[in-house]
Amino acid sequence: MLAPKGLPSGQDGGVGTHLDVVGVIMAGGAGERMRRSGEPVPKPMVQVAGRPLVEHNLLALLKAGVRDVAVVVGASGEAAELVSAWAAVAGRDLVAGVGGRLELVVEATPLGNAGALTLVRRECATLLLVFADNLTSLDLAELATAHAETSADLTLAVHDETFVLPYGVVDQVSGVVVGYREKPGVPVTVGSGIAVVGPAAAAALSAGAMPAGVIDLVHRSVESGLLVRSYPHRAAWIDVNDAASRDRAEALVRADPDAFEL
Repeated sequence: MLAPKGLPSGQDGGVGTHLDVVGVIMAGGAGERMRRSGEPVPKPMVQVAGRPLVEHNLLALLKAGVRDVAVVVGASGEAAELVSAWAAVAGRDLVAGVGGRLELVVEATPLGNAGALTLVRRECATLLLVFADNLTSLDLAELATAHAETSADLTLAVHDETFVLPYGVVDQVSGVVVGYREKPGVPVTVGSGIAVVGPAAAAALSAGAMPAGVIDLVHRSVESGLLVRSYPHRAAWIDVNDAASRDRAEALVRADPDAFEL
C-alpha cells in the first residue's frame, strides 16, 4: 500500500513520488507551559524560522510525498481558532500546490492525543501521525516505507535522549564502592511522537474507550496480537514546549534549512 508511485506531471512540487497514506497532524494543544515561558500564542502556531510549527510538520509530510493530510483541532479555544484559520488559507494553499488536499478535523469532545485518529475516516487507510509541537528532520518517507516492508501494524519512531540524573551514582560490588559518578547522563529510548498506524491498529484503538493516547494505541495493538515495531533514528528532534526549546528549534532550522523546506 505504501509503494511510491509517480505523481501526475506538474503536481509533484519538486517531489517525484507520493505515498498512499493519510498524514495526520495533531494540533489541538493549547500549550500552557509555552505561555508561561512568555510565548503569546498556542504551541502549533509558535513561529520557528518564519513558519508556525504546524506548517513545519505539514512541509515534512509533503516532502515525504504525502498528499492527503488531516489537521486535527479542538472544538473551541484560541488554538482551534488560529490553527483553523491557518489551515483554511496557508495550509490548503501549500497542499493544493502539490496536487493534494487538506481536511480540517474538529474534535467535538477531547479524544486524547491519539483518539482523533478515529475521526480520520478513510477506508483501509494507513495513517502517518505527527504532532504539531514537535520539530524533526526525520525522513518520513523512509519511516513509512520501513513500516510497509516489515508488514507491521503499528510502527513507532524512537530515538535516544540523555537524561542527567540529579544525584551522584555509587557503583558498588557486594558493599564495596568501586566508583562514583556525579550526576551522570543516562540514555533512554523514547517515542518521537511519530507513528505509522495501519488499519488493524486503528481498529484496535477504536474498539476501546475514549479519550485515548498513544499509550492506549500501543497497549490495545499489543493486546490484540498485532505487530508493533520500532523505528530507531538519529535525526534531529525537538519537543517545542517552552521559549528555550523554541530557540533551540530556531537554531536547528537556521543551521540546516534544506532539511525543513519542501
